[in-house]
Amino acid sequence: MKTDDLNIKNHISPEKLGFKLRQLRDNKNWSQEQLARKLGITDSAYGKIERAETVINLNQINALAEVYNMGSDELIGGEPKGNLEIKDNTLRFGKKKGHKKDRN
Repeated sequence: MKTDDLNIKNHISPEKLGFKLRQLRDNKNWSQEQLARKLGITDSAYGKIERAETVINLNQINALAEVYNMGSDELIGGEPKGNLEIKDNTLRFGKKKGHKKDRN
């Protein structure tokens, strides 16, 4: 899939994506290790994705979408939470410039 094919108009923060991935994994009753094996990565690397401690790349998004039988845009769909950059085939989420952090 080309980066142009990915719907990036609506995306979620890495934290919400991690939470969503955890819910999807829990619904299948899979451990992080089991899912990591399906993706061809270590369970430690997958854990960092769920905890939003690393940047997830497009190949990983596509692989996760395939595992869960959904489109990549459906996997990352959500309300915009910041700027999205695609650089070196990697999605990077950042804070919106010029906006103060909400204090809810």
